[in-house]
Amino acid sequence: MVVKATKNGVEVGAYTFVFAVSKKDMSAITLPVNLWITNTGVVPTGWSNGTGNFSYTDDAGNRRSIYTLKANYSGVYNKNGIELSSILPEGKAGTAKSWDGNEYDVVYWKSAYHTSENRQSTDGWTNNSHKGISFKYIRYWDDEWAYSADGKEWVPISNVGAGAEDTAKNQVNIWFRQKTTITDEVVTVIVDWGPIEYSANQCLLDFAVKYETGERSPSSFPASGKTMGFDCPTNQTVPLGNGYVVKDTDGTYYRTVYGIAGIETSNYEVYMITVTPSSDSHTTYINKGTTPSTYTYSGTEKIAWAKTDEDRAKYSDLTATSDYKVGGEAFLESVKIYQFQGLLVTYYVRAKQTEDSLTVHYINKSNGDEFYSYNIAVATGTIFKNGIAFGNPRKGYLDNGDVINLKGETQRVSSDLSSMPEISAQYRYSNYECDSVERRDGKNVYLYYVFVNAKSYVVDFGLPLKIKLTDLNADLANATITVVTITGATHGKAVYSDNIITYTLNSILDESERLTVTVTGTRGGNTDTVSYNVTVIPASTVYYEDSFVNFTGGAGAASGAKWEPDTDGTTQSNIYQALEELGSKQNPYGYDTAYNNSTKFSMGSAMKVTVSKNMASAWDTYADSAWPTATFTFKGTGFDVISLTDNNSGIVICKVTNSEGKSVYNRFINNYYGYKYVDGKMVQTPVDANALYQLPVIKVKDLAYDTYTVTLTAAYGEVFDKTGDSEYTFWLDAIRVYDPLGEDNENYVKDGEGYPQFIELRDNVVAKEGGFLIEGKVDADITEYKNFGPNHEVYLGKDQSLTFALSTADWSKVASVQLGLKAVDGAAYYRINGMKNNEVQTVSTATDMYYDITDVAKNGGTVVITNTGDNILSLTNVKVTYTTAGNKADMTMTEAQKTQAVEMVRAMFAPAVFEPSRFEAAWSSNNVKAGRRAYLTVKTSTDVNAITVNGETVTTYITRTERKGWGWNATRVTYREFIWSVTAEETADYTVAAVNSEGVASEPVTVTLTVQPKKQQSSWWDRFSRWF
Repeated sequence: MVVKATKNGVEVGAYTFVFAVSKKDMSAITLPVNLWITNTGVVPTGWSNGTGNFSYTDDAGNRRSIYTLKANYSGVYNKNGIELSSILPEGKAGTAKSWDGNEYDVVYWKSAYHTSENRQSTDGWTNNSHKGISFKYIRYWDDEWAYSADGKEWVPISNVGAGAEDTAKNQVNIWFRQKTTITDEVVTVIVDWGPIEYSANQCLLDFAVKYETGERSPSSFPASGKTMGFDCPTNQTVPLGNGYVVKDTDGTYYRTVYGIAGIETSNYEVYMITVTPSSDSHTTYINKGTTPSTYTYSGTEKIAWAKTDEDRAKYSDLTATSDYKVGGEAFLESVKIYQFQGLLVTYYVRAKQTEDSLTVHYINKSNGDEFYSYNIAVATGTIFKNGIAFGNPRKGYLDNGDVINLKGETQRVSSDLSSMPEISAQYRYSNYECDSVERRDGKNVYLYYVFVNAKSYVVDFGLPLKIKLTDLNADLANATITVVTITGATHGKAVYSDNIITYTLNSILDESERLTVTVTGTRGGNTDTVSYNVTVIPASTVYYEDSFVNFTGGAGAASGAKWEPDTDGTTQSNIYQALEELGSKQNPYGYDTAYNNSTKFSMGSAMKVTVSKNMASAWDTYADSAWPTATFTFKGTGFDVISLTDNNSGIVICKVTNSEGKSVYNRFINNYYGYKYVDGKMVQTPVDANALYQLPVIKVKDLAYDTYTVTLTAAYGEVFDKTGDSEYTFWLDAIRVYDPLGEDNENYVKDGEGYPQFIELRDNVVAKEGGFLIEGKVDADITEYKNFGPNHEVYLGKDQSLTFALSTADWSKVASVQLGLKAVDGAAYYRINGMKNNEVQTVSTATDMYYDITDVAKNGGTVVITNTGDNILSLTNVKVTYTTAGNKADMTMTEAQKTQAVEMVRAMFAPAVFEPSRFEAAWSSNNVKAGRRAYLTVKTSTDVNAITVNGETVTTYITRTERKGWGWNATRVTYREFIWSVTAEETADYTVAAVNSEGVASEPVTVTLTVQPKKQQSSWWDRFSRWF
């Protein structure tokens, strides 16, 4: 079959087909479009009913706007279509008439397609703007209407209607929002529109902006012409049914307000929106019954929208709402305001850089980097003030750093980085100082910072150290920590867990340990990393447990001499020393509460080894015979070896070699102690166990600053065996190292511990050069101190005292005076004159620790320490610290000071004297005849329980009252009356004293009884003879 085209058609075989073509009327193809703000029709600017294809009806308040879009509208009949909003007049603005009859400005928001189930009507309390499918483009192509969000993917639509009667049809809508002036820096537009006013019982909505400098504007509410009120009817079916009014699970109601957006201006951008209720409690009201004149927003501020994840992360201290959004338009789809309450919407804004704006620059002085800057939008001609400088406090707002911004609000420049979350955590979480401030050309201010991401901690014991991340920087509490790495440890091990770094020494610290702690964490999804330099500094003395010593057992004949742990039943574990930051110490170097309970062994345990006569006798039998040793290496100027000593102890050999291997100390140390303090005297008791714990049995001092190795050898020597069983034991409990960083380390000055001088008390007491022993009570006097047992401590028995005084060339250079003391056989009680109101103090630990006595000892004051308890009090050293190097103190006492000290002790033991408020004694008659009874009346205050007369106690009394004063001022006073009688014989003095309930007597008074002598009886002749 042949097919052939013709002029008007086509021939197919024997048939001819003729086509008739006509032009399609595109104007007849239409799409009705509604223009809404919630349930009210919008009239675009310049339009009115009948303008072009626009119609507007107002049927008893049911206002409806319809634009009929025709397919022949320019660009509609095209595969690319047009933006639906392009049909609106320039500016895409208009008006809408509200229920109050007033018209309000509105602006285009979006275009959306609604199915019949979600179409918008003019019914009251309806708003379906949030239920449609948003799109941008519309077209008529391939014989169908379609919409597209991106101009690429198209969705066909049909059965569209815009009239009131088209309830079963789908809907194409152009949505508008009310344009307000409730904020100045940004334009606030709102879907739930209406008059900007409020009244009692409404839900209140407020708006504010927050600048980068931290100021919020406005700062008080309500704000005139800006606070909005919304009804919350709880008895109407429609709002309760469509979500405008909701009954919460706790029985309270809230009002939903839809569609709030902050639109940027040429001067400000919005980077975050938060919402804050007037109260977190739904029943704490601010607008019930009456219109408030003032109220506050004290609920929890929450983030509802952020421009970027980075912006959100900067405010990790704020939680987010359940419908939090990031990116896109600065828009809140809806907010909830509880009945009779308010809600504050805050826009966080940044000023944009313009020709007029001012700029604040934050500079890292060490490298010149600008790590942050921000702008302040101001009116033309505005500049920073002259004289801008640090305020008080230095970290805070600058003096003359205030500026009036473009909106008439005051913004202030601050040097406090923590208040500006825009700044990177590397700087904000650092330790820093703002070093200087510079004003340039009036439009720029530069703040220069010195960052010290460093912390230094002083250790005076070998116990583990706990460092919280918040100790490095308190702001780390506001971050979620994900990774912590620690490097640099050479003398110990640093472990991180649960926001705590635990640093445990495993060798003697002979230098400052420098750790690098790198912390990575998140705030609201944003990840930041910051590093800190942590320095662990050994104090001027450091006390180490026996675990820092290397122990080697005996060999050959002494192979049975093995070191083993010895415990006292109080072994302590998981104990940490106090965290003491350099420059902020709380305790003297050499004091830590962790040791307060070490009443016997240090931390409850020690290492011990026993050697015997049998070992020594078999020595030559074994070629490899060797005594057990304990070895440690340290850097410093001296050391103590802390041991237990008792009547089972013997000798230990101490050898010290320097860094060149040369011997600088090599001695036998007799560790035997077999004495007791009995009836005021030390007596030898070799068969009685009487252990003294934690004694410095070896003290080597005044070495040149160097690295030393100490070897302690426990060896048996029969001449030293006092035990009677041919063996003895040596205990090594702890060691103390002096000056591990040298004698003149200026770091310690920051803690008042600079350039320490240690004066051994025993040396001065025995030599009677500056310290003296005082014995006795009311008859106390200086006596000779006798040397018993280990030779590096002074032991005070009950009622014994030690006195000393210091002298130095310049007391202004003395930072502190400290006393080393401890209990050696149970809790000891003591007094130090002038300390804590002369109260009795307690020391329970056997660990030698230092206690501050500066207030008593400074300026050469006489110090008197008295043991007031039954157990022995041990005194070790006096430590004097200085503010500069090159100073020295001596122990010297003048005769006047010695006398003063003795008087102090006598006064301490002098009997107490009772002082009653009333004490009067008088005889009933001052002229009593001999042989008759004389009566003594004693009137006292009610705190007197008895009286004594010439030593005789009278406890019986009568309670009486008497009137004191005259007229209206007269009072009734209660007193006690004691009566005592005696047969008068001759004139005599009687001593009377009052006694209180504790048996303490008052100063006695003397009352004199005058007695008339008896007359001789006359005879009858004498009487008779008178008449003659």
